[in-house]
Amino acid sequence: MLASILPGLRELRTPLATGYIYLVVLWLLIWDKIPSADQATGVVGAILKLDGLLGTGSLVAALSFIAYVVGSLLMVSTRYKVKFTGLSRWADIRVIGLDDWSDTKDYVADLQRRLADVRVPVDHVLKRLRSQRNPTMKGSLVTRWLHRRRWYRRSYRWYVEKVMQRKTLRQLTQERENALRDIQSMQPGEAHLDTYGDLVRDLIIGDLFANTETIAVRLQVADKDLYDEYDRLRAEAEFRLSVAPALACLSIVVAFIVYTPAVPQDVGVLYGLVSMGVVFALVAKGFTKSRRSNSVLVQAVVLGKVKPSVIERIDQMVTSSSQRSNNAEPPLARPAL
Repeated sequence: MLASILPGLRELRTPLATGYIYLVVLWLLIWDKIPSADQATGVVGAILKLDGLLGTGSLVAALSFIAYVVGSLLMVSTRYKVKFTGLSRWADIRVIGLDDWSDTKDYVADLQRRLADVRVPVDHVLKRLRSQRNPTMKGSLVTRWLHRRRWYRRSYRWYVEKVMQRKTLRQLTQERENALRDIQSMQPGEAHLDTYGDLVRDLIIGDLFANTETIAVRLQVADKDLYDEYDRLRAEAEFRLSVAPALACLSIVVAFIVYTPAVPQDVGVLYGLVSMGVVFALVAKGFTKSRRSNSVLVQAVVLGKVKPSVIERIDQMVTSSSQRSNNAEPPLARPAL
């Protein structure tokens, strides 16, 4: 019974905690401007009178509902982690959670080797390995609003491509289109899969991590215990990453309220260092938990617990190419009697 309740509690914990902290911030900003119940008029007076009629329990329930709504809008969702970190190279493999480098490298190299062994045409491989965003991925309202803003997308691409020196899915798709145009201008049989090995590898990785949510859903059906571990780590990451900015706002508001010329400067500096240190520690732990949750999905794929759609497409290409090769082979001549 407890195991069935815990996932639901994890979904409530993050928005409630985040929303309550932001409500405290709002209260600290406006508490001295709220009149007493006897002096209040209009909407504020009606709310205060309603509190007197319904009691403290009803007030707590109403505040909890408001906190949940506010937290749901302002929480940070790790489901968009692949967009924030971009498509990683092998040298930066720890950023996206592939903790076991050798196993993952061997796994992707084996997929490429299977395609090369049956001589799948290069253009056919590039057309089938399409890195698309998963339409089922969901985030908070603020997160989705940001991703629709052109200035945000441009700054994101600049940060990933120029600062982090990694590829975005948009850049990867452009490389794929350029390679297809180059292959069309070549003679039949001139293009080899080995020439585009790096691009094929990146396309496989990009397809995997663009469909992280789909892999998680398939894992939930295939292995419930392993999915629960992923879900627990993901929820802990979201909790830390959502609470951190809320605590940063609270620390700033408290500093403005408490600070006076009488407060020693050393105390203010110490307060700032401690509060910001807590915030940065939460963010660091949040990204660590996020990488660990992502690693659970990766290892589930490597160990064969779940088969993503990109692996299914590779299997189809290998099977189709093998069948064409077998049909093209001439029949063996009968020995003379």
